[in-house]
Amino acid sequence: WPAYDVLYCLVKDNHQFDDAGGGGGIYINTSSFGMPTLIEGCDVEGNTSNVRGGGMNLQGEALITVRNCRIFNNQTTKDETGEYLKGGSIYNQGTTNSIIVNNKIYNNGGNVYITPRMFANNTVVKNYGQIYVAGANNTSTFANNIIWGLETSDGSKPTGIGSAPAELKAYNNASYHSMPEGKLWQVQGTILFSSNVTNGVIKEEDVKEGTCGSGPRFQDDLMTSFC
Repeated sequence: WPAYDVLYCLVKDNHQFDDAGGGGGIYINTSSFGMPTLIEGCDVEGNTSNVRGGGMNLQGEALITVRNCRIFNNQTTKDETGEYLKGGSIYNQGTTNSIIVNNKIYNNGGNVYITPRMFANNTVVKNYGQIYVAGANNTSTFANNIIWGLETSDGSKPTGIGSAPAELKAYNNASYHSMPEGKLWQVQGTILFSSNVTNGVIKEEDVKEGTCGSGPRFQDDLMTSFC
């Protein structure tokens, strides 16, 4: 702070503890008068935090953009109830001036915790913890994301998208769970998967009646249909 760009870096196996800021791999705080910040083309892998934001913590009033990154295998520690602390992959609060686009966010322990201007074109799969929108405004957009394979902290059941009351435009997302209701979201064009596992490993007893088990099918999976 003032913040700087982080471009095409490998941010791996770092650990943050004690300091209240959080951010195991990357901590950006543009403050109220910092410079716009770009995080682009980075692999953020295997980082941890005892506070918040295992992969990265993004704060401040100046524009922060995260794009074309892979954010994976990061986590926050668990509290006394067994829940991961906030933001296993990304913790972004205190500003609605962040743009998070075209990223792969997967295999993280802890939720994606955001207050975005835009969260779009992201693939969010196989994380412990939901996507949680902590705040937004009527110009904020949540669009064209694939959200699948998210589970509760103990892996006992699927989870999806949570939200504080927030005006947010949610367009053309694909998810196992529907978009939040009663939260002031403007929702259009949601596609719902009928399964939270891939077609290649789906069990017949897990398929919802009347469907073929329309979880995502990845290229290296063998297609199995129970229709």
